[in-house]
Amino acid sequence: MRKKGIQGFTLMELMATLLIIGIILAVSGPVYTSFTIKSRFAEVLGIINGYRNDLATAYLDNDKFPSSFSNLTVSTYNAVSSPVLQQIYYGVSTNSQAAYLRFYTKNLGILGYVQSNTSGATGISCRITMVARIVSTGQIQYSCGQWDGSTMDVPLTYLPSGCQDTNLSALIT
Repeated sequence: MRKKGIQGFTLMELMATLLIIGIILAVSGPVYTSFTIKSRFAEVLGIINGYRNDLATAYLDNDKFPSSFSNLTVSTYNAVSSPVLQQIYYGVSTNSQAAYLRFYTKNLGILGYVQSNTSGATGISCRITMVARIVSTGQIQYSCGQWDGSTMDVPLTYLPSGCQDTNLSALIT
């Protein structure tokens, strides 16, 4: 009768396996983080669309954007109950033909962004802006993206292609 030899893995096989696992984790970690952040911003954009409808209704009822959001669901620098948003700021142009909403998020996992401590937006990691303005045809045109490109604005890489406008502050007169 022959004895069976001891079977197992060599040190080289184990090290190669650990190397492959390490490479997979190094690649998938940032991808997962980016996916998580994008899904949080998708939730923010869902909330933005609700306010977009409110703005359209307010304009159609009065032929101008309201001077305050008191007749809608938010007022200037209103704290909101949301897992992704902390505050919303509303502003309107001097001729009431353009209005904007700046949505200040909670910490959604983006590193390197300045947290604001001005204008009532304490402790917020970044903002997304939606502008509604009346164009020459009388239609409401919506723009979504960065307010002025500062370090408070959300990086465009986390926003869908339809929400990547920059310097929206220039649209308000």
